[in-house]
Amino acid sequence: MPLHNEKFSFSSLSGIDMHRKPRANIKSILCIKNKRVLRNDNTISYCASLYQILDRTVAKKVDIEEHLDGNIYIKYNGKNLRYCKIESRPKLKEIIEEPKERIYISPKPYHP
Repeated sequence: MPLHNEKFSFSSLSGIDMHRKPRANIKSILCIKNKRVLRNDNTISYCASLYQILDRTVAKKVDIEEHLDGNIYIKYNGKNLRYCKIESRPKLKEIIEEPKERIYISPKPYHP
């Protein structure tokens, strides 16, 4: 590598570093990005794991960013959402309705 640098490198005429800074966070650019559908119970499935979104959101789809250091970020419209990893889907509460007692109303005597 030093031979390559010696052969092809050159300094600028003004001596100032002319490299531009990236416009966005470089970690957010160099990551694996996926989209997932947010279910009604605010859960998503990613890499055989379930995640529960803790923030209230109207999102139907969320973006998942897996950074090179292994961190996972779940975003909606560029905003990070809080989440936690869960083992199983939350159970829906079963509503048991008792049958209502029927009230019999007799018709009026003048009813045909």
